[in-house]
Amino acid sequence: MKKLLLSALFASSLSLSFAELNVVTSFSILEDITANIGQDKVKITSMIKRNQNPHNYEPTMSDIQSLYNADLLIINGLNFEHWLKRATKQSNFKGEIVTASDGIKVIHLAEDEQHHHHHDHDDHNHDHHHHDHGDTDPHVWQNPLNGIIMANNIAKALSEKDPENSEFYAKNLEAYQEKLHQVDQTIMNSLNDNPSQPLKGIVLHDSYRYFSERYPMMFFPVLDAHSLSEPSVKVFAGIQTMIKDNQIPVIFSESMEQSRFVNTVVKDYHITDGGQLISDTIMPKGEPCDSYIGLLECNLNTINQAFDKVRKAKDESGLL
Repeated sequence: MKKLLLSALFASSLSLSFAELNVVTSFSILEDITANIGQDKVKITSMIKRNQNPHNYEPTMSDIQSLYNADLLIINGLNFEHWLKRATKQSNFKGEIVTASDGIKVIHLAEDEQHHHHHDHDDHNHDHHHHDHGDTDPHVWQNPLNGIIMANNIAKALSEKDPENSEFYAKNLEAYQEKLHQVDQTIMNSLNDNPSQPLKGIVLHDSYRYFSERYPMMFFPVLDAHSLSEPSVKVFAGIQTMIKDNQIPVIFSESMEQSRFVNTVVKDYHITDGGQLISDTIMPKGEPCDSYIGLLECNLNTINQAFDKVRKAKDESGLL
């Protein structure tokens, strides 16, 4: 009997030592970064799924159950997860929360810009279409140098929770950060070499400040980053002035919106449809743009192809 008990305890200790860390991430970009570092040592569940809008997300019962069983919850922070407090309370979450954006230089929205964006919406039902993210821009991942910091924070948390595999996580972190450095240089060199300088484009949502801060590409947003409202008549009226005053040749759609708005602007104001950028998610596995690095590469390709179209249109019209 004693031998059986010892055998059972030994088997139990073996299963614990080889058990995967149970990690929950708040959204798909963090899921991908964590997977690159943790690989087969972690079991990852993303609360906000691939190709799902994080701004109108509400946790499901399945998400709550995942939190209950989690060792780590990895979040973006900067008020991106408006549902966090409620979800952790409902799930009786007892694990550790890791804020991936810790240590990143945050872009603060000027108070007058916040008021400007808020008043650009239709007044009715406004509170139902907007989550308060404070005065900080949470879209830090649009700059891959910030992605390097996020990866480091995640690797540190995995190592502290699972010190036996710390060398494994450190090795994967180094390789992944090198890939992000390479992507950063590719984007920088490609946009600096683009002959359509200065690069300017309209986007519906203000989600690309970190990209513009790093690279020579200026985005002119119509709405703030978190609005789910359709552009109002007042917004449409101001777009023509925005295009004329800033000599903007192209407008981009996003993965989280319909193209009706873009089609209207292209038709009414005679600028180029630049195609679709990705802001807050990655695509399902096996599709283009199905990773964080893939997101960055897809957006670069979209920008370059958009300005190729602009130059071609000008060439055909004899303006070049």
